[in-house]
Amino acid sequence: MRLNGRVAAITGGALGIGRATALLFAAEGAAVALGDVEVGGAEAVAREIAKGGGKASGYRLTLPPGRETTTSREAGESSRPPGSSRSASPRA
Repeated sequence: MRLNGRVAAITGGALGIGRATALLFAAEGAAVALGDVEVGGAEAVAREIAKGGGKASGYRLTLPPGRETTTSREAGESSRPPGSSRSASPRA
């Protein structure tokens, strides 16, 4: 348990990489503070950690007015980095 006695503050902890990070850090012994705009999701992950014997709390994160988030698809942008292609194989 490499993180015993440490506290990890994780934003975006309700889903995806944030959730995975929270679970990993808790498994390594850290107390975890999960923040997310979807507080229900953060609290659900905190309960999951607590059921496994860890310490965690979920918190609502808020954004200033006008700073709401959208995904790249909602914004009409490509989800791929510039210059990337759909194929992983090199073009001849």
